[in-house]
Amino acid sequence: MSFSTLFLIGMVIVLALVVHFHPERSLGEAMRLSRRQAISLIPIILPAIISAGFVAQLLPSEEIGHWVGADSGFKGAMIAALFGALMPTGPMLILPVVAALLSADAGIGQMLALLNAWSMMNAQRLVLYDIPLAGPPLAARRYLIGVAMTPLAAFLGLAVVG
Repeated sequence: MSFSTLFLIGMVIVLALVVHFHPERSLGEAMRLSRRQAISLIPIILPAIISAGFVAQLLPSEEIGHWVGADSGFKGAMIAALFGALMPTGPMLILPVVAALLSADAGIGQMLALLNAWSMMNAQRLVLYDIPLAGPPLAARRYLIGVAMTPLAAFLGLAVVG
């Protein structure tokens, strides 16, 4: 079992104990909420994970390695960041896609740049959510901060990863 799995299991146990011993909370209600979330999320997560496996088999490792592999450096990180900024997807698909790219020889630093750009300057979210809900001035500032921070995050990610 991986550290992440053990950590999550430990977190579930601790939170269950906290809810159980809290005088105003119900463990049964917490389990009902968890079941509702699982029922709504599993149909999304399961196909995304399966799709990532297929994507990993279809991606040409040599091309992925060339464009966004560990040896592609800062240029590869910026290519990955552009891909992340333009990728029209939510978190249920982006993480399996990144896992597929990593298995197809993408570099860790480059995938950090992709995830950072997807998170900070995703074009789909800008048009569908940020501008309509937050207004153009705030959306533009947030997007421009993402544009400025993504190269810095890529540089730091490459420096940390080596």
